[in-house]
Amino acid sequence: MGNMKIPDDMEKMSNMGERKEKKKYPLSIIHIYTTYPEKPAKLPADMTDDELCAYLNQCKQAENKRVYRTNPDLIERRIGDEWVLVPVGEYAQKYNGMITLNVFSHFIWEQFKQPNSLDKVLHEAEDQFDDPEHVMELQIRQFMDKAIISQMLLEIRQDV
Repeated sequence: MGNMKIPDDMEKMSNMGERKEKKKYPLSIIHIYTTYPEKPAKLPADMTDDELCAYLNQCKQAENKRVYRTNPDLIERRIGDEWVLVPVGEYAQKYNGMITLNVFSHFIWEQFKQPNSLDKVLHEAEDQFDDPEHVMELQIRQFMDKAIISQMLLEIRQDV
């Protein structure tokens, strides 16, 4: 009796009650560093881990100092718990649509209504929001990536 094979169907049925514990879904966040403080002596791919870490910190610091402001051709409207940016003027000629912002992205948007740097926005966000998963900085950088590419935020050349 010890050598009796359990049919596959019965084995599957006995495992149906067991549920595999799933991992917590992490947010998919990326940020692309395109602004280098200065051309490095070595390509980043050829750097040691310590050199790459130091260089990445230089890139972050250079990027954090750039100053941006909201595009004046986007009019903000609140609809329930969301904010909608409606294109007007030149922007409306290029972009046929609307942009929705949640509470956090609206907070970021508000920070750039006056010329501001990423560094100052990061500090303000850290004062206002709890970040137990330590993803806030990356989320702000990702928001800015999209906002700069789509010309929602415009770079200005002045110190804040």
